[in-house]
Amino acid sequence: MNIREVAVRYLENRPRTCTEMKRRLTEKGFEKEEIEKTVEELISLGFLNDREYVNMYINYGFSKGKGIRLIKYELYEKGISSEDIDEGISEYEEEYGYDFSAGEKERAMAYALKICEDGSIDEKTKARLARRLSSKGFESGVIYSVINELACDAGDGDETV
Repeated sequence: MNIREVAVRYLENRPRTCTEMKRRLTEKGFEKEEIEKTVEELISLGFLNDREYVNMYINYGFSKGKGIRLIKYELYEKGISSEDIDEGISEYEEEYGYDFSAGEKERAMAYALKICEDGSIDEKTKARLARRLSSKGFESGVIYSVINELACDAGDGDETV
């Protein structure tokens, strides 16, 4: 099988980052020069585009209830540069009119309300909620804000996290 066939087959299931493609082709035993040439060709043809990948991955992450911190980490793990991640996030905000600072709290609150369906929020629930929101990739400030708001709504207004 030639390198282009391997690359196209790798793209059949889902979009990939440039780094993922390079790793795959390296694993298949192709030469570095041949890999670089093929990746450049795929970029020029529009089959690989890390910034578009960032936008798609943000949508995917949001659909899975992930916070932006976790999404950024996962993108970085996929080999996307910090610059491309930041620019992709900015493009996402412009394209979709999404404000990450406000939107993160809304999404975290929606997730928290699913966990606290009965409206009770004791200390054990606060701790569990904080761990779950953290594992989903929400920033600590957002987590504290959500928990404090839920505690106040539950009549627990004197205590803060």
